[in-house]
Amino acid sequence: MGHAWLAQQGRGPQVEFVRAGGEAIPFSSYERSIDRHTRITAVTHVCFNNGHWSPVREIVNKAHGEGAWVLMDDYQDCGTRHVNIRSLEVDFYVTGSLKYLLGPPGLAVSRSKRRRDSRSAGRDPLQGGWRGLRAIGKARNRVVATL
Repeated sequence: MGHAWLAQQGRGPQVEFVRAGGEAIPFSSYERSIDRHTRITAVTHVCFNNGHWSPVREIVNKAHGEGAWVLMDDYQDCGTRHVNIRSLEVDFYVTGSLKYLLGPPGLAVSRSKRRRDSRSAGRDPLQGGWRGLRAIGKARNRVVATL
């Protein structure tokens, strides 16, 4: 998910990655990084590399306490167990169908709370993926897109 955030740096945001402690990212790493300047905190529900479950509830509480939103990426977990995203109180939820939902590639699911405030005023969401492109062509085995 990091590449999507890094792509936004040209629009102004400063992106900070939290440090892992061994095979996991402990809550203390998030706790040190989330402050009143944080606008959004992105967290993966389950690590793709080793299956570590992120402490989502604690991260949400810290982020919301500082006035930040939380985006939870559930791609590595969706379909393996019941997850009540309302009770987790994440502001944005994203997942895909290819892994454990046994769906087709390219299908994604997102959910957001209908909460808007001064930080989101005048900011239209960016549309990514194939529908956000006007023209797509191939040149020497790479995709060339015109936005």
